[in-house]
Amino acid sequence: MIAVRQHVPTTAGPTGEQIATVQNASPLTRFRLRYADRHQVNQDLCALILIVAVTLYVIAYSSLSIAAYRTGHTLFDLALFEQSFWSAARGSLFSVSLEVTRPDLVAQMSHFGRHFSPIFFLLLPFYLLYQQPSTLLVLQSLALGGAAIPLYLFARRRLGSSPVALVFALLYLASPATHDVNTVNEFHELAFVVPLIFLAFYAIETDRWPLYAIAVLGMLMVKEDVALEVIALGLFVALIARQRRIGLLTMLAGAIWFIFAVLVIIPAFRGPNGPIPFLGYDYLGHGIGGIVGGILTKPSALWHVVTAAPKLRYVFWLLIPVAFLALLAPEVLAVAAPPLLIVLASTFPLTYAIYAQYVAPIVPIVFIAAVIGFARTQRLITRLDLARTARLATTGTLLLALITGTLFAQLQLHKFPAHLIYPTTPDPQVAAALSIIDALPPDASVVSEDHRWLAHLANRPHLYVLSAHSPQADYILTDGTAMKPITNYTEKDRAAAIERVEKSGEYVRLECDGGFVVYAKKGAVERENPRLKCTRAQG
Repeated sequence: MIAVRQHVPTTAGPTGEQIATVQNASPLTRFRLRYADRHQVNQDLCALILIVAVTLYVIAYSSLSIAAYRTGHTLFDLALFEQSFWSAARGSLFSVSLEVTRPDLVAQMSHFGRHFSPIFFLLLPFYLLYQQPSTLLVLQSLALGGAAIPLYLFARRRLGSSPVALVFALLYLASPATHDVNTVNEFHELAFVVPLIFLAFYAIETDRWPLYAIAVLGMLMVKEDVALEVIALGLFVALIARQRRIGLLTMLAGAIWFIFAVLVIIPAFRGPNGPIPFLGYDYLGHGIGGIVGGILTKPSALWHVVTAAPKLRYVFWLLIPVAFLALLAPEVLAVAAPPLLIVLASTFPLTYAIYAQYVAPIVPIVFIAAVIGFARTQRLITRLDLARTARLATTGTLLLALITGTLFAQLQLHKFPAHLIYPTTPDPQVAAALSIIDALPPDASVVSEDHRWLAHLANRPHLYVLSAHSPQADYILTDGTAMKPITNYTEKDRAAAIERVEKSGEYVRLECDGGFVVYAKKGAVERENPRLKCTRAQG
């Protein structure tokens, strides 16, 4: 258990005669007897509301994320994971050409050469049933929506109240962080750590250590850096839950997993692609060793970055949805120290953008801490021996503060609902781009200037982003005069790439509907006869 377990009255159980009477009663009588207990009525009703809320969440956010994909509102990351699973479905070990970092290498590299996420093997059977990005988006919505269930079970156990536990679960589903991880950030493996963290704390609370072991193993399988949070969780179990042996074993498992993944597995899969780029940590050092050394030897530089104004705003928006109640359980918040340091220590804006995918390992800890902070407030009220009306008023005020905090974050950050509304059909420009993509041969290598088209091109072995070093693919899709492309590369880099293509004499320039331009290799056009409805440029 985490702390003081709630008091359970020791009343005498039913006699054998009473049990026999209930068992021999008619179904209607048994139903009435069951619901004669108001506590049972509350518990069952709250469970029903929770299941309905989770179902609605999964349906709504699956639909929203799929609509974003179909209408051209997804970018690089969804394409990366889609290509990984698509290649795995064809016998390759989650290979992705989009992960290649060296310009002289055009072959594929396993995603495990960037991040070690063996949880992919558990998701792959579901992807095999329907091999499209939509499957990944639905699985993510199921994980994030379903995470409300172990949170509810933990809160009910800790607070002894089904209605209050339901409020926490519903606030989690309404949290802007939950929404953003699910939709704005497309698809990421980190989303799957959320239900596992909730499950781990529920297992700790109920002394279900086999379940705890399963949750910890699942956390380790999500991503290599989650192992650092597992180490912090083990420290919590050893010192706070007072299960020293289990805590030490957890810490040892996390340390071994992290070292083995970072020093052995990832380099083996990475091959000749060079070191992994860690954006935003250059001021500390290069590589894992350099960054760790910088944390220890450059505390003033680290402190300057961590306490910068954008980082303080990040912490504010992290805690305001739970009305800062999480601060009343600092020992729980300490479990989130590793992923929070990863965010706050970075100088790369996308890392500390509020509710980016890196927040996923932090959010469940914040909610667990808020539940425990609420429980501690309730115990303080009890010790003050206030009148029942005053106790109820205080509890209601706390719940109102929680609801207000979530609404404030949603309204101030404009997270809901405007940014989640996508049209059911793509606009004419997007439709024109998708029509071009549909006409390209499925086995052809493709370079795309705009990240918006990558997920739609991902079901092929060779896909790249247009840059000064992109390979000479069979087809190069550029935005031409159609749209301003969304890309990480500068206009100068892209212009240099297009100039190199035009000067090579190996390509035919095709001008397509909507202002898009496709450069097709002459040999590919003759060999594959693509169904492109484009006009060959003169000269």
